[in-house]
Amino acid sequence: RGDALGAQRGLDARLMRSEKRTAIALLRVLTNGDRSVVCDDQGACAGYEPSDSDLDSLIGASYVHSANLGSFREVAAKLRERGVPMSYDFSTTYETVGIGDLDAVFYSWPGEPRAPDLLAIAQEALACGVQRVIATCGANGSIVFDQETSTEASAVAIEPVDTCGAG
Repeated sequence: RGDALGAQRGLDARLMRSEKRTAIALLRVLTNGDRSVVCDDQGACAGYEPSDSDLDSLIGASYVHSANLGSFREVAAKLRERGVPMSYDFSTTYETVGIGDLDAVFYSWPGEPRAPDLLAIAQEALACGVQRVIATCGANGSIVFDQETSTEASAVAIEPVDTCGAG
């Protein structure tokens, strides 16, 4: 069970919930290692809303990262009040409205790191108060923007085995 495995690694599983099925995604892996989502089912993530007690349990955490959380704006604001920074992975939705309580945002971009449309998205997110914008660009590498600079990193050529969660 997940709680036993977590305990072996020093994780506290008291807040773990397993009453719903897990989320799944069917991915198509292209020959160059990039992936595309064929379909997905959010499973237990669908409709999940952390309680104030759940958020209180995160006080003292160095960072909270999330994705697929419908109430991420409210959660980010509540975590900020508790002194806990939060980042969020938007994947390919490129949201920039009302995200100022997030410390960092992640986007998956299908093109070049310095594409004008991506630069505009990053500028919008930073104007909202986000501290860092991170965009993964598949075989084109990645780029990180902050209020003053941007840093680009090349992708490392590899023989892809499983790109799920690889950004």
